[in-house]
Amino acid sequence: DGFHVWAERFDRMIEDIFDVQNEVAQKITDALKVSLTDSEKESLEKKPTDDIRAYDFYMRGREFLQRRGKKNNETAIKMFENAISIDPEFASPHAGLAEAYLYMYEWYDGNTIWLEKAIAMNQKALSLDPGSIEARFGIAMVYFHQKRFKESKKTLEAILGENSQYYPACFRLGMISELSGDYDSALRYFSRATELKPYDEDAWRFLEGVYRKLGDIDKANDAAMKVIEVTARKLEASLDDVIVMSRLAEAYARFGAQIEARATLKRIFELDRTDGLALYNCSCVYALLGEKVTALITLRQAFDNGFKAVAHWAKSDHAFDSLRDDTMFQELISELEWWGSRKIS
Repeated sequence: DGFHVWAERFDRMIEDIFDVQNEVAQKITDALKVSLTDSEKESLEKKPTDDIRAYDFYMRGREFLQRRGKKNNETAIKMFENAISIDPEFASPHAGLAEAYLYMYEWYDGNTIWLEKAIAMNQKALSLDPGSIEARFGIAMVYFHQKRFKESKKTLEAILGENSQYYPACFRLGMISELSGDYDSALRYFSRATELKPYDEDAWRFLEGVYRKLGDIDKANDAAMKVIEVTARKLEASLDDVIVMSRLAEAYARFGAQIEARATLKRIFELDRTDGLALYNCSCVYALLGEKVTALITLRQAFDNGFKAVAHWAKSDHAFDSLRDDTMFQELISELEWWGSRKIS
């Protein structure tokens, strides 16, 4: 309500940043009269590393990882590797590296070697910090990509049982529910995800898709508008982010804003024609705009540029609903599934 609750100035040496972080967190909880659990208190008091340089590289890696895009993902890998080289006993960059490997598998390569690397890194992180939620989430994601949904769900639910505000687990449980045809659960998880991270477009995008599958067009359009708001705001800070831009173009197309969608597509291709994830989103845009041939060409380009799971996603993505019965679409999906299985086996 705008009422000033608490403020304080902290002057410390940067080397004491973890002590300051702990102190600030404790002061805030006291000011807000929040009761912390024993595990939360333990988490606050535990130093992730004694080396500020390792922590800095780790946080930079997290930043690049959140931006998405192949180039950012590759940079994140380098940041995590730098953190590990400085402090090999620092668990978090091992888990971060595993997550980056999983993104390489999911969006940019499709080779199972990335899953193997992710498993090794998560196991290393757990050996250093048995309670690491990041590493346990990473294991759940390996299960997810291996289509062992029951095991993935069980692990993710256990994580949420410990930390009900852990957005990644909530979001992926929504995905598992949607893939399993449990749209009510998907709606619940994605809605919760938008509450936890209202500034992240992913949850809004998936929420919009579930609403459309349930036939609630008004709420689907509301969610599409939120995607536009969030991605447009992000682009103000990063004008050349083709991933965010491609999601904005897709939201425009879903919302029926054709002029804006085409203008955004034009800008994406001026910046980068090689990011598989961005190309997949662009293919969705063309399909929504009714440009079948261009949609199919771009879908193949997404595959050729590393997004080997395009066939899997396109089979369930309602952006391609208008092409479901099209022979060319069906043949392309079958072909990409075949080539994808050869690539990753």
